[in-house]
Amino acid sequence: MKLIEITFLLIIFCVNSSFSKNASFQECIKLLEAGKFQKMLELSKELPDNEQHHILSLYYMYKGNYEKSLNEIEKTDLKDNRLNLFLYVKELIKLTEKFEEFET
Repeated sequence: MKLIEITFLLIIFCVNSSFSKNASFQECIKLLEAGKFQKMLELSKELPDNEQHHILSLYYMYKGNYEKSLNEIEKTDLKDNRLNLFLYVKELIKLTEKFEEFET
């Protein structure tokens, strides 16, 4: 499970540096990392559409709802790179779960 958490934080770090540096987006990332989801969702409404969909995608990924996360990624202009990263992480999670089942 630690691998999944590390991968998720890596995604947040990479995404954080590739998007705008406005205060609202940065604050949403911090709230997401802190687990303050209600505040993050409220603040994300102030963001431009692309950034709002991206924050929602990260939120759904964190919650384990990969289908909704994928849907949010597909609504953005920059979907190709994030979509590839999402699919990679999704497969990594599946492999990790299979490995954990094998160990038990």
